[in-house]
Amino acid sequence: MHRLQLTINQYFATPALVIVLATGFYQVAEFDYQLAKFWLSASITIVIVIGGLLGAYFIPSDRRLGPMVEGEIAAKGGGDIELSDLSEEYQKGAKLQGIVGTITGVLLVIAVYLMVMKPGL
Repeated sequence: MHRLQLTINQYFATPALVIVLATGFYQVAEFDYQLAKFWLSASITIVIVIGGLLGAYFIPSDRRLGPMVEGEIAAKGGGDIELSDLSEEYQKGAKLQGIVGTITGVLLVIAVYLMVMKPGL
């Protein structure tokens, strides 16, 4: 799971955020939108925050948690392993990643809403 998340975040999510920002600024210039409009400045801020979370939290977290859980599974000898069988450190890291992921998902939904609905335009 952590290897997949790392690959998605590095090779798909990060470039997608760069494209969203670039096309957003292009639309601002092309359609003469005002950067001071709440929907636009909030959307840009959210995209930047999500990019920051990817680079500063999710990618490093997956790089740390992936090998940790692989080592713990190997030490247990494989077979059926429950989450409760893994170390408390891993469980805390995975839980925090889930919480931050949920918050990121909510921010993403808000950004999409703002960009599609353009309230106040």
